[in-house]
Amino acid sequence: MEQFGTVQRVLINKERVSGHSKGTAFVIFKLKDSAQMSCRQNLKLQIHDQFLEILEALRKKDITERTKAKLEKRSKDSRNLYLLKEGVIMAGSPAAKDVSKTDMAQRLRLEQRNNEMLKNFNRFVAKDRLTIHNIPPHFSNDDLRKTVIKHTSCKPIECRIMRDKRASFGNPLGTSRGYGFISFKQHETALEVLRKLNNNPSVFGKNNRPIVAFSIEDLKVHKIKQQRMEKSRLNNPTYQKKIEEIKQKKQQKNVSKKAANRQELQQLAAAPSVVLQKLNSKGANSADTSGIKKKERKRDIEPMITPFTGAIAKIGKSSIRSNRKIRHQADSHMERIKAERKEQRKKKVKEEHARNRLQKSKTLQKKPKLDRQELKKEDSYFKQTVGKYKDMISNITKQSTRGKWYTE
Repeated sequence: MEQFGTVQRVLINKERVSGHSKGTAFVIFKLKDSAQMSCRQNLKLQIHDQFLEILEALRKKDITERTKAKLEKRSKDSRNLYLLKEGVIMAGSPAAKDVSKTDMAQRLRLEQRNNEMLKNFNRFVAKDRLTIHNIPPHFSNDDLRKTVIKHTSCKPIECRIMRDKRASFGNPLGTSRGYGFISFKQHETALEVLRKLNNNPSVFGKNNRPIVAFSIEDLKVHKIKQQRMEKSRLNNPTYQKKIEEIKQKKQQKNVSKKAANRQELQQLAAAPSVVLQKLNSKGANSADTSGIKKKERKRDIEPMITPFTGAIAKIGKSSIRSNRKIRHQADSHMERIKAERKEQRKKKVKEEHARNRLQKSKTLQKKPKLDRQELKKEDSYFKQTVGKYKDMISNITKQSTRGKWYTE
C-alpha cells in the first residue's frame, strides 16, 4: 500500500481466542488523497491469487446506525441456529485444557456433520432436547438418568441410549452406539444441564469426556410426534380429568377475585378516606415483596460457569463455522497438546534432578566424629598391618637366588 503514499499504521483483524486472521485489515495513510487513490484500485491489486477489496472505513456513528437497521430488518431465527455455539470448545481457551486429541477430533467431526445436516431447511435445533456422545458401552438408560440427576439435580422426561437392532452375546437389547438423547420440559433446564455436563471430566473420565449439544430434528417428524401425543392425550381419561380440574381452579380464582373487588368497592362507599390509606399501604408493601419474589424466582439463564464449560450462545448471532476454521481449530489444539507434553517432560526431568541431588547430599554428609580411644585403636591396627607387609617384603628379598644351569 506504500505505492499510494506514506502509511502511518496497519492493523490486521484477528480472532480473540484462536488468533486466526479474519481476512480484513485497516490501513491509515498520512494524506487523504493517498487513501482515495487506493480506493480507486479496488479489486485490481492481487496478493497470493486473491484480489483485494479496498473500501473507505466507516465511522462509529455509521456503524451503529447500520447495526440498528440490520436488527430491525433481521428475520426471526425460526430454526434456533444460535444454539449451535452453546458448548463449543475453542482451541486455546481454558475449557480446552487437558482435552484429549480423540475427544477434540470427535467434537470437530460432529460439528461438521451438524453443519451438513442443517443445509436442509426442514431441520432445526431443538430447544428442549440434548444429545450426549462418548457414553460408555456398559451404560443403560437408567444409569444415564442417574448420572444426569447426580451431576445436575434435574430429572429428564426422556432418557434413551441408541442401540443396534440386532442382539449380540451379552447384549440382548443390542450393543450401544455410544450416544443418546435427553429431553426436558423447559429450555432453561436443558441449557443448565448442558453447561454442567458438557466436557465435565468427573462424569465419564478425563480422557472420555461427555460431548453434549442441542439435538437437530426434522420438522415433519416433529409434527408427527406432536400429533401422536395429542391423540394419546385425548384417548387418556386421566389427562382429560386433569384438564377439567385445571379449568375449575381457574374459574374459582376468577370468582374469588370478583368478590374481593366488590367488597373493596362497598368499603370505599362507606368510608373512603380510611380505606384508601389502608389500600395504598398494602399496595406499596405488596409491590416491594413482589419485586423481591420475582428476583428470587427468576431462573438464572446463565448459571454458574465452570472452567470446563465451552462457549455461550447469544440470540441473534448465527454460529455455523466453515470447514477451514474447524481445521484450523484442530491444528491449533494439536500444537497446544504438544506444548503441554513438552512442559510435562521438563517437569519430570527437573524432579529427577532434584531427587538425585538429594541422594548425593545425603551420601556426602559428614560422618560423626570418633572418640580418642577408637582413633587410637584404629592407629594401632593400621601400624600392625603395615608391619606385617614389611616383614613379608623383607623375607622375599632374603631368599637365595637360583643358580644358572649352564657353565661359562
